[in-house]
Amino acid sequence: RGAATRARDAVGWTPLFNAAWAGSVECTQLLLRHAADADADGAAAAANATDRWGKGPLCWACATAGGDAQLSVVRLLLGARALADGGPRPAAARLERWGGWSTPLHVALREGGEKSVAIARLLIGARADVNRRDMEQRAPLQAAEEAGGSACALLIASGARAAAPVSAMC
Repeated sequence: RGAATRARDAVGWTPLFNAAWAGSVECTQLLLRHAADADADGAAAAANATDRWGKGPLCWACATAGGDAQLSVVRLLLGARALADGGPRPAAARLERWGGWSTPLHVALREGGEKSVAIARLLIGARADVNRRDMEQRAPLQAAEEAGGSACALLIASGARAAAPVSAMC
């Protein structure tokens, strides 16, 4: 009661960022419901807020492929209209100062493993662009290949194009 759900810490995280990172389904639901009660677009605004690196709660939820709870958090954020592509790319000057920017798909694929593939499937189902480049101009297919290639088939079936020959890992 009375908690500042939109308050930001030094890096721009709101409580929703922390809930998404931690894979807390209950906290994510509560915070999205509170944001939706505040105004009609509140849940979408909360789900698409960005931190100082230009990443939103969805990106951070994808960074920790930690089981079924994490999948549920990704579903909740996508259901609240979080942008599957991560939204607009931040300005280059901001990126240089605060680190790199990636799409949620890149982040999920870097984690590797079956949960990452499941998260990638959710993101692609929500219309994530399988060819959108990150700050380093790498395609999601390259991130999948570097993590061991388990998601390569999914990306290729979804229309991913390789900028360079794909290794035997894919």
